[in-house]
Amino acid sequence: MHGLTVTWADTAGCSVVLEYRRCHIGGRISEELRMSAHFHPGDVVVYRKPKSSVHPGPHARSIHPAPNGDCYSYVVDKFWRVVDIQPDGTLVVRTRKGKQHEVASDDPRLRRPRWWERLLFWHRFPACTPGPEISHGQ
Repeated sequence: MHGLTVTWADTAGCSVVLEYRRCHIGGRISEELRMSAHFHPGDVVVYRKPKSSVHPGPHARSIHPAPNGDCYSYVVDKFWRVVDIQPDGTLVVRTRKGKQHEVASDDPRLRRPRWWERLLFWHRFPACTPGPEISHGQ
């Protein structure tokens, strides 16, 4: 197997890896070119969360009615910040209100925000520093 891996960082400090592999499989040559983004703590991400309800909210996208028409399935873009990366590659992300979720780094619903999403939806991303802890009554 012959391969080439190139890593670079863009102006926002995001690392991007471009991998090229050429393999001999059963006498045939298989070539693969793929690009994968590596996340770091502090990076902002967009997660397309699937939902269903009888009344989709204003941020709902790809709205489809159920077969019997009693509810709708749709996706909502969630704007999160990477807090930590687990040893197995799972990302720990934080919401704007301080909740934390774990998401696989290779989840197809997870992506980097586009430049215009950073510009238009900056207020929907969590702040870089953690907000005040929410205390629940004792």
